[in-house]
Amino acid sequence: DNRTYEESINYMENEFARAEEFNPDYILLHYPKPVILDDNVDWSSWRFYDATEYYYESEISYKYFEERNRNFFKILSEQGKKYKFTPVLELDGLNRYVYETNLLEGLLDEYSNIKLCLDFGRIHIQDCIDENFKWQDIVRKFGRYTHLVHLWNAKADENGHYPALKSLKVEDGWGDMEQYFKVLNEVNDNYKVLFEHKSLLISDAELEECYQWIDELVNR
Repeated sequence: DNRTYEESINYMENEFARAEEFNPDYILLHYPKPVILDDNVDWSSWRFYDATEYYYESEISYKYFEERNRNFFKILSEQGKKYKFTPVLELDGLNRYVYETNLLEGLLDEYSNIKLCLDFGRIHIQDCIDENFKWQDIVRKFGRYTHLVHLWNAKADENGHYPALKSLKVEDGWGDMEQYFKVLNEVNDNYKVLFEHKSLLISDAELEECYQWIDELVNR
């Protein structure tokens, strides 16, 4: 919908201008938005606010997706430079337009002021539900563009945003945070971690253990 698209771009530009007085290091946006979903995957465990947040791959051609991306990256890069912030795209649900092509990598190389956010909780859940999605490939492919990691853990069939504890076992369905950081560190030694967990789910002692463990994983 072209009108909605233009309204969204104008809204973002107004927000960037409004945020300038706060001198933000980065401004984060979800990508892609709307999400493009593989028709063959059961997305019932994915959290969407409503049906306007996604399309199925069968509804959107790659050519159209590429065209919109090229326009969006140009605008976003210009806005980042104008208002002196780093645009950070948080990878949402991904389909083959992203992980089986070099489109996103090429745009990130062309517009080098734009960076990525890897959400390890989302990556784990999609790895569980999508047989074509391989977390190792995603982290290695996009790790060098990563400015930020959003960190929480989950099981694919349960509510997420549980703290990333060393005691959570992969064989019980939890994400392998140790391996995620290991692969990321192979391609990137300069990123931030934002804890997106629900800290009240665990004790203060467990929370401190979580922070200490993640600090060790980041700095290995």
